[in-house]
Amino acid sequence: MKRLNIKICGISETHCTGSGRMTSNRYTLWYCEPDIGNKHEKGVNNPNTCKVQTCQYHVHKRICACEDSDNFAKEFCKSSSRNQIERSRKSHQMEIYRITKKSGLLSDENESLLCLLMTEIEEEMADNIDVMEASEIGKKIKKRKALAGGVDNTRRDCERQKRIATIDSNIPNPGCWSRTPLIHYPGLTQSPYHDEKSCLEYCISLQQCNVVDYNTAANPPCFVQTAESPVDNGNLRPHGTNVNYILNRSCVMPDKQDDFPSFYNYPCWVKSVRTTYPALKEAPYYNIDSCLGYCVSLDNCLVVDFDHKADPPCFVQSAAASVNLDSLTRHPSRVNFMLDRNCLEPNFVPYSVELCWARRENYHYKGLKNMPYNNLPSCLNYCASFDSCFMVDYDPKITPPCFVWEDQEQFDPQNFENHTSADNFLLDRECLSYFDYSKFYSSELCWTVNENSKYSGLEKASYKTEDSCLNHCSDSPKCSIVDYNPKDNPPCWIQTDGNAVNLSNLNSKESVTNYILDKTCE
Repeated sequence: MKRLNIKICGISETHCTGSGRMTSNRYTLWYCEPDIGNKHEKGVNNPNTCKVQTCQYHVHKRICACEDSDNFAKEFCKSSSRNQIERSRKSHQMEIYRITKKSGLLSDENESLLCLLMTEIEEEMADNIDVMEASEIGKKIKKRKALAGGVDNTRRDCERQKRIATIDSNIPNPGCWSRTPLIHYPGLTQSPYHDEKSCLEYCISLQQCNVVDYNTAANPPCFVQTAESPVDNGNLRPHGTNVNYILNRSCVMPDKQDDFPSFYNYPCWVKSVRTTYPALKEAPYYNIDSCLGYCVSLDNCLVVDFDHKADPPCFVQSAAASVNLDSLTRHPSRVNFMLDRNCLEPNFVPYSVELCWARRENYHYKGLKNMPYNNLPSCLNYCASFDSCFMVDYDPKITPPCFVWEDQEQFDPQNFENHTSADNFLLDRECLSYFDYSKFYSSELCWTVNENSKYSGLEKASYKTEDSCLNHCSDSPKCSIVDYNPKDNPPCWIQTDGNAVNLSNLNSKESVTNYILDKTCE
């Protein structure tokens, strides 16, 4: 078995003894090593002076960088091959690791690298372990070998050590993150946070975020997942200045979630939970769709906060200004939305006019005007029919139950009150603009429409169009009910007995549209 000449030069010129000494946070190391770079190729076969070097481990480069001192010791070191010299170099690196670790200056990241380097040396020096057994490194390797049960197991153990490096208890939900130093995940979005804690908190606030890179060489160093996609560990890549975090979202404690409502991921909006933007203006909208739609209708609006504990909960940007992500701060009850206007186009087209109304049960606004409409559709349609109206109260215990905003003074959210029997409705007029109310004839505001429904006991009438059928009933004192069935000839059926409407007579019937008229409606 070939014996390697691995010696660490001593302070004296004649003895190869100690391993070096520590000077401040750097290390002065005396050891024998020929130059093996391109400049000194002949150094492989020719002895070189024993170098006195100042060394320091560089985390970002994952190497120990050493600078030659002006003074060289006169001890010589002989090596017979490049391979042996490289092994000697690794051995001396190990000594630097050992001294660093002993001094308490070796971080968790470097400790995991130390573990892997020990394994690498163990693999390369397997045939020469007897030379190393007397050294500190050899003892450590021998101990690890005995405990781990071989090189392969040792390497797996080191990889585990690297992946489960200690998580700082200062960060949010520390037990829910898997932390991997010197690894990064491609495709993340740089975010305006400059410390690890804020960066990880920001990721938790984004429902689609499960991956964070914290890159100390970048400014700002925070990179988070913003695209909704499963985490693929196959995408992980080595990176000298990065620490990667992967979040187990199911682990986030329920008490951290408290009663915070869940919100959809709306097209063209970037959502941040428990986050707020300064200087937004309160707006009278009570559901998130109307609030976002209102912002879209404003030329200068790019930011919305929706606060489920505020009244009203909608806050929008009202002044022309560029968005500064550094202005985002944490807020316990708000969700923030940032708009990409280039993305909008058809995404906000509503498919039903009912989506333009936000309903709040057991609530009303003081001072609305009572109007002669006796059912909810008539009341809502009346408000929608003129531009200045955006609010309705509907109280079925009052006759008539319809109250609308009409020529009121300035809107005051203090006028909202709890109410045992009334419901409040707020209209999003930007949403309403997708529907052409000019096509509605006036009497249509007074009809309640029931699709695929038939009312028993009606008489056939000789009107062939829907408009003429409805108009005939509206003009007849005893008619309040119409069925229109395009499969019949003629398709018009009307009430002729003048009895009160009995909804128990309304039955399901495909292709038939039922209309019930509010006779008190103007």
